[in-house]
Amino acid sequence: MPVPDPLLDGAPRTPAAAVPGALDVRPDVPGPAPSWAVCDAVTPDGALTGTTVVGGAPPLAPDRPDTGVLLEGDDTAWLVTAGRRHRVDAADARAAAALGLTGRVPRAVTPALLSLLPEGPPLTAPAVPGRGRQAPDGLPGRVGDVLVASPAGGAPQHYVVLAGGVQEVPAVLAELLGAVSGGREPLPVGAAELARAAVVDELPVAGWPDAAPRLAEAADAPVLCWTWAAGGDPAGAVWTGAAPPVAGRAPVQLAQADGPGVRVDAVAVGPGGAVRGTSEGSEPGVGPLWLVSGGGVAHGVADDATAAALGITSAEPAPEAALRLLPVGPPLDLAAAGRVADVLPAP
Repeated sequence: MPVPDPLLDGAPRTPAAAVPGALDVRPDVPGPAPSWAVCDAVTPDGALTGTTVVGGAPPLAPDRPDTGVLLEGDDTAWLVTAGRRHRVDAADARAAAALGLTGRVPRAVTPALLSLLPEGPPLTAPAVPGRGRQAPDGLPGRVGDVLVASPAGGAPQHYVVLAGGVQEVPAVLAELLGAVSGGREPLPVGAAELARAAVVDELPVAGWPDAAPRLAEAADAPVLCWTWAAGGDPAGAVWTGAAPPVAGRAPVQLAQADGPGVRVDAVAVGPGGAVRGTSEGSEPGVGPLWLVSGGGVAHGVADDATAAALGITSAEPAPEAALRLLPVGPPLDLAAAGRVADVLPAP
């Protein structure tokens, strides 16, 4: 409510409310639009330079499922493709060749961003029981060999020979299985042979990419983001680009910034406002209530009475995982606001 300056000049002064750090918050407005991003930026050679959290990010199309990013984090190499991170063995030359990773340098990633990326299956060759034995009757080759069918007008289909029949596998896994079998070339198989063979489902192939992805180079796309939007995939998506998607707003550089370290370095949330934390698997609108300041500090709202006293009438959904990365200020509590103090404790 606007108050004329003369009235303020003559108003009685009281000690400060005992809520240190609760500055620059806007309880009267809903928070940033419900699209968020957590982004790491790297140098052209893959060294980490900083992490930015964005609230109210512009609409971002997820990276194509045939593209990928090679990461190094948690002392592990990861291939990110189709919105999932897959553990890869950088020392396995056969797997590296099949996945198109030979000679590629991974980029660094913070634990915060890595933990936001859903994990898919490890991209290692599964064990094939009975490898090298005679194939079942009517099939060429041996157990563990890869067969390729070429349907008229369609893409090649790859199968692996197992003791009990055949199993269709993605092309990238077929190449890896062929390498494990001593580099044997896929054997052609006809429709009639396949029709007579038993189809089995023994090897864990769910979640494998269809083919080796085209890797994004750090020099061309130095920013990797986990993105989230209300109404989209609750697990989020992956986006790469030239700069964090701040929609023309200048990010606030945080005092805790540590560059290549593990903390968030910058926040872009506009004026801030009220948001409702949302997590995967939870019902919309039932998560904890937060007030995010324009400076990127998140304050928990203690209860409904406090929210009503603050005048919060609406709150935009926001991913709880991203909110937890922000500097956390003291909770906003109606009871605490009723107490006064001559000296506030350090936040």
